[in-house]
Amino acid sequence: MSAISKAVRDVQKFYEQFSGRKIQNVPGFKPRVRFPDYNVPLTDFQGHQVTALKRMRKLAPEIDLVIELRDSRAPITTTNFLLDRIFKGKQKIVLYTKAEKSLINQKIIKKWNVRNESWSFFDKKRYDHTAKVAKMIFEKYNLMHPPPPLGMKVIVAGMPNVGKSTLVNKLRRKLAIDQGKKKDVAKVERGGGTTRVTSEMIKISEDPLIYIYDTPGVLMPTVANSKAMLTHALLRTVDNTTVDPIIAADYLLYIWNLLSPDGHFYRSFTKAPTNDIQYLLECVARKKMYTKNKVSKTRPSASPNGYDLKAAALALQEGLTIEQTNRLAFDLDMMRDLSKKEIREIIEAERIRVGEMEMEYLD
Repeated sequence: MSAISKAVRDVQKFYEQFSGRKIQNVPGFKPRVRFPDYNVPLTDFQGHQVTALKRMRKLAPEIDLVIELRDSRAPITTTNFLLDRIFKGKQKIVLYTKAEKSLINQKIIKKWNVRNESWSFFDKKRYDHTAKVAKMIFEKYNLMHPPPPLGMKVIVAGMPNVGKSTLVNKLRRKLAIDQGKKKDVAKVERGGGTTRVTSEMIKISEDPLIYIYDTPGVLMPTVANSKAMLTHALLRTVDNTTVDPIIAADYLLYIWNLLSPDGHFYRSFTKAPTNDIQYLLECVARKKMYTKNKVSKTRPSASPNGYDLKAAALALQEGLTIEQTNRLAFDLDMMRDLSKKEIREIIEAERIRVGEMEMEYLD
């Protein structure tokens, strides 16, 4: 068996195990095992992100604890190794958000936690998750000897649209509830990227005295490859105009078919599996009546060129934000049967890549 065939088999075995459904083989259909290396931009590093990094670098000496949020659908891709450069040696908690939409579970995170990070899942709708995060913060406080005389200072960081402001609001509500203060301090929107500047200190606890900073989402200056950028586009950690939405939708189709080559993920649009993104988008546009020109409802196939494929592509991506969406995972390496040595090599390669970036305002 070739290495590629084994990797595909590993991915599909992973999907069956963690989705709880059996893949139905479709005679004559084989998913693509390679995705084209499209010429997509490898950066979406915006001015406010540079400003945020400079601000974090300035704050670093007084920070006691870093809370890094990662999207659990792509834990590797949404790990920001820049934070290790900025907050080197600081205590750290990693929170994996949006677990209700992810195939990645506790067993997989434990296997890939080769750096022995303190971590937990965080679901914004679960009060017990907020309580657990608060407990983890207090435990970190209790490890500090002597305790910080002016209070513990915590910074919440990570890539755009991973839920940082949501976490800050949930913690503030929980820890201030005895005082009857429930006011949100950080605006939250579904598209992400709402926080544009690092907040001033927000007191979240009187006893022990704990302050927290909310920060804008920050990407790496460049991502590792086109697949990483396409994953960011689908997760909305970059603006949906950064990457051609049809190319992003094609990558989504590629992932869907690798996981479940029976067309399960898009069965509401077409009954048969396909590798043809244009065909799938035409099916989506036909069902949702997305047209560039007026096309008769009684003749939906009147002109393939009449369908708005871009609108259809954006609709597929929008579906990933819906709470009831099928669980997914984008970091294919995490679904493979890899050894600890191979896992360390993957993580170390990205750490080294980011560490070698020339960023004079960080060092």
